[in-house]
Amino acid sequence: MSALRNKIDAVRKVSAPVPRVSDVLSALTKHIEKEGRSYLGTVVEAMILEVECRVFSDVLDAISMPAMIGMIEVDGVERAALIDMELDLVYHVVDLRMGGLPSELPEFGARRPTSLDSEICGSLLNIVLEGLGLGLSEAYTTDDQISMRCTGFEHLPMLANIVTEKADVLFIQVSLDIGEAARSGNFNLVLPFSSLDLIKAQLQKSSNVNTAAANDAWASHMFDVVLESELDLTPVLHTTSYSVGELSSLRVGQVLKIENGAHENIELKLSGGGEAVEIANAKLGTLKDNKALKLTGDPNAEFLAPLRAILEQQSLEQGGIQ
Repeated sequence: MSALRNKIDAVRKVSAPVPRVSDVLSALTKHIEKEGRSYLGTVVEAMILEVECRVFSDVLDAISMPAMIGMIEVDGVERAALIDMELDLVYHVVDLRMGGLPSELPEFGARRPTSLDSEICGSLLNIVLEGLGLGLSEAYTTDDQISMRCTGFEHLPMLANIVTEKADVLFIQVSLDIGEAARSGNFNLVLPFSSLDLIKAQLQKSSNVNTAAANDAWASHMFDVVLESELDLTPVLHTTSYSVGELSSLRVGQVLKIENGAHENIELKLSGGGEAVEIANAKLGTLKDNKALKLTGDPNAEFLAPLRAILEQQSLEQGGIQ
């Protein structure tokens, strides 16, 4: 019962501040397989072995020595995360980059990592971080990516102090199978919750900016659609009143009288869903081979003033002249 009680007390029910974790990890593994194949010159298969929330001290205690711990900078914050590479994976990556054959499975003796190991493995870890960034961007629905890179390596777990020992971290273990001989090795990605909160804030900010930009683009598009919409203008030469009886007695060939000078005072009206609105006055004339109207005064200022105000506002927002 004592052992059971300790086990129950050790269970941690903490949700990592990352939406759609499975989608993030899917994007991560796909990117590793694609770019890892180019980097190592052979087929690479990536598999997620474990995803859980842990206390940072437990992560450090599980790291064996000599260690190969990549220190990760996140959005300008140094030592914001870490990637612990098992030495088997380090040896295979270095061997393949130095000309080893993917079809062979050599045995390696334990040795302390060198500066050459750091240089070669640092490039692989940056591929991992690129994949993680792609997944996080998809999770937060933004095209922007958070800046993450490997800045160096520590070889003693006690020197990999990115957060306090009691801090919560997201622990992700990934296994890589490389080449025809199925060379294999694991790495552990450790993301403190504080760093995940930083990533979340940056990507959500970018997402909001993109949404606002998309809304502005849509508004601009709809504004252009309105400007290009066609309206019916109706020139009215003359109007008069008839009784119902007079209208009913109209016959073919009958002459309807209009006032003198009607062609000099034509009303130009805008037809819409309701009552037609008078826009301007004009007189009848000719232009080349066509009949034409020439405005005899300024258009209806009261009607056009709101439309012109909208045009001027849009022009200022776009930094141009409509």
